[in-house]
Amino acid sequence: MRDDILSLLEEEERLLSEKKSLFDRFMLSEIEKISCLNYGRIEKCLSMFDADNDLIAEIDSLDFHIKKIEQQIAGTIGVKPSEIGKFLSARKETVIKKVCSSKREIRVSASELAGMREKTIGLLESALGKTAAEIDGLQSLRKIKSSGILKKKL
Repeated sequence: MRDDILSLLEEEERLLSEKKSLFDRFMLSEIEKISCLNYGRIEKCLSMFDADNDLIAEIDSLDFHIKKIEQQIAGTIGVKPSEIGKFLSARKETVIKKVCSSKREIRVSASELAGMREKTIGLLESALGKTAAEIDGLQSLRKIKSSGILKKKL
């Protein structure tokens, strides 16, 4: 394979590896959020959702650069960007195998992360629902106390 294409593939593999690392960090963040929710630390969990936006932005940036590299490769080898996978899967170079493997790992990570995120959101909604019920209860007590009903009975 031509050196320029190999160089692009090596850069793509580097970016895919970085993306996989970000997915791993994101997964650890989800695990930590679930732990926080299990211990009633809703505020910390919510702040962690804000921090996830930075990870998402980094992943989006990597996706942009990966797509740009794939377009360069497609243009160089003379195929449509949508057909690059077929072309590469027929090749035996180590870097191509690494790129294909990294893409598979990222798909698995993305699927696992989506499931974990769904679980986190479910736990958060449950915790917020309990908190809302507790707030309603406290407001009812405050109304009773301010109405003087408790003083009359004492």
